[in-house]
Amino acid sequence: MNFTGPCGGLKNFMLFLFLQGTWIENRVPSAAANPYLVLAATVAAGIDGIRNKIEPPAMDNKEASELPESLEEALKALETDTVFVQELGEHFVQW
Repeated sequence: MNFTGPCGGLKNFMLFLFLQGTWIENRVPSAAANPYLVLAATVAAGIDGIRNKIEPPAMDNKEASELPESLEEALKALETDTVFVQELGEHFVQW
């Protein structure tokens, strides 16, 4: 499966965020990811969305932005993401 960007859906297993009733499954992190950091990042993003009243993208969003394809790209994206730097702490992001 190739998850390209921010999209989610009800009962659609091909999307990175799968929702069914009270079940929410985040399919982006790998098995090697630290589950505590995944949860912290997911909660930080969710709180930012609530605070700023950000509408979720359409469930069939064909124009979603690409996710980083390498560790280097992901680290650069993390360093420039003001929400994660603020919520997770600059010390953590620079570590």
